[in-house]
Amino acid sequence: MTLRTAPAFRDFGGHAVDGGRVRRGVLYRSEVLAGLDADDRAYVDRLALRLVCDLRNVKERERTPCLHWLAPAPERLLFDVTSAFRPTAKLSLDRLLSDTSAEAARELMIVTYESIPAAAAPHLRELMTRLAAGDVPALIHCSAGKDRTGFFCAIVLAALGVDRETIYADYLQETPEMRRSRAARTGVMMQALIGAPVSTGAIDVLSGVDRLYLDASFDAIEREFGGLSTYLRDAAGLDGPMQQALRARLVERT
Repeated sequence: MTLRTAPAFRDFGGHAVDGGRVRRGVLYRSEVLAGLDADDRAYVDRLALRLVCDLRNVKERERTPCLHWLAPAPERLLFDVTSAFRPTAKLSLDRLLSDTSAEAARELMIVTYESIPAAAAPHLRELMTRLAAGDVPALIHCSAGKDRTGFFCAIVLAALGVDRETIYADYLQETPEMRRSRAARTGVMMQALIGAPVSTGAIDVLSGVDRLYLDASFDAIEREFGGLSTYLRDAAGLDGPMQQALRARLVERT
């Protein structure tokens, strides 16, 4: 199920793991859920979300409240990931002031994805703990629903035992409606960030998904944390018992 007024919204369960499948109806991902029409809002109401993981920074949350109407209100995890990005990400963003080419935009995306694993590390343990405790259905979202959200969802799937190629396939899911919505949102966001419009080619790069982007995150995990299994253990707190508890909650055996 997707939402007409929030095309990036979807259930990211259903993937095969050893001996079973990630449950459906418990893990959702999305862009910011604001400005929904009546039908989409009613659908979200029926989900009865228990946990919302909001990866936006303070300014993003102040500018666009999300899911404020839900009652009972879900528990919210407010993880400001961008504030911990490396200085190189800021330098790449500054470059767009003078060079709004697609090449400069791609550099920004790569550097951003290289920054996400370390920036996300302080938050993953809390998210995994809540999921393992059964605080579902859960929604993970940021503003556009592809970069910060894409990384966090990839790590959740990895923790559940989903293989790497399936994780990439999930990350790369995109529809024309999603691309148009993201392009419009990205144009507004970049105007706010750098105070000037960027080229159509740059918007196309910034609003899209690319295997190379997620490659950059996994490569950073290898370099800086010694591999994915170490990252899951040390950053996400997934020792044996925690991983078993997480999979017991979120994987259905077949």
